[in-house]
Amino acid sequence: MIDPVPAVQAAAPAGGAHERLAAAGAAGLVLLSSGSTGTPKAILHNLDAIMEDKLGKRARTGGRPANILMFLLFDHIGGINSLLGELRAGNTAIVPRQRTPEEICALIERYRIRLLPTSPTFLNLILIGG
Repeated sequence: MIDPVPAVQAAAPAGGAHERLAAAGAAGLVLLSSGSTGTPKAILHNLDAIMEDKLGKRARTGGRPANILMFLLFDHIGGINSLLGELRAGNTAIVPRQRTPEEICALIERYRIRLLPTSPTFLNLILIGG
């Protein structure tokens, strides 16, 4: 398990992003990467900019409302991005109790999920499980 305090402290001096956020009076959002492409790290995002980007846009019009299965959690930028997009569009976010292939497939069928932001690894698990 990653110790988040040293990761944040180590990342902070590198670019001074925290100082720029503080000077702008903007909210920050720290997410930890898994390290799948190298060393795990803490990434400081400008939460105000993310909110403005996602919620400041007009919702898509036309078509039927979509259900999205929130496979990616809110400690992952993909999960936050998905949730904000759903809120903006007025769609329904379905949050699974378990993130197992059986549970996810049952929810896809039950709620007629049309969008499943997930990882290639999880899709392989579903394919292998048949």
